[in-house]
Amino acid sequence: MPSWRPERAWGGDMNSNRRIAVVAHRHDLFQLVLVTILQAELGFSEVAVAISTEDVVTHLADADDTILALLDLRMLGFGEAGRLLMLRECFPNARLVAVGPMQRANVLEALAAGVHGYISPEMNIQDLSRALSTVLDGQIFVPVIVTDLPHTFGPPPSGAAPVSPVPNPPRRFSGPGRAEIDLTQRQRDVLRLVIQGQSNRQIAATLGLRESTVKAHLANVFRLLGVRNRSGAAGLGMRMLGMEGGLP
Repeated sequence: MPSWRPERAWGGDMNSNRRIAVVAHRHDLFQLVLVTILQAELGFSEVAVAISTEDVVTHLADADDTILALLDLRMLGFGEAGRLLMLRECFPNARLVAVGPMQRANVLEALAAGVHGYISPEMNIQDLSRALSTVLDGQIFVPVIVTDLPHTFGPPPSGAAPVSPVPNPPRRFSGPGRAEIDLTQRQRDVLRLVIQGQSNRQIAATLGLRESTVKAHLANVFRLLGVRNRSGAAGLGMRMLGMEGGLP
């Protein structure tokens, strides 16, 4: 069972102008601050609280109308840009906001991975509310700490940590027919159909699953393979399943 729980907004009808968000943060107090801002200031009717990577993926897969996800990079291991890229690929309709320390290297890495904004516990409530409003308005929120850089998304300044869009390359395989990556049978089934060029809807019909379940499996496949999109998964999957004699 997922560990996230929906928090009902104060007052109002949850079915009118329904807006859903998911918050993942390791500190209960700041988590409460974010939930309060989303509900009291920004009009969200439901806010799910997640405590693990699996919770976030499960919620985004099950609640297709989730429009905002706030992700604590340290708590969930999302400091790796590849995982943020994976979420962008699997859940393109959700606006993703990274939450972490206000340090240039962290901000640049998250923005390079494609998040729609970066916030920090160091910001006051008014600034947090403005930042999230900016993201919800369809813009990218860039903290002041990096706006003075001449090329925000280009090479980092001298002395700064390098920004890599995918810091963790796909794992290599070793031994005849034996891969280092272990996928479940269902993940292999999904990967095999991705290789065949099937869409999420087609995969769901083929395997008798909900499309949201396929998205969740695919997100985990991306994470395990260390890739950020379907083409990367298909290319690596052909090598892996081919080595194991698992291709059709």
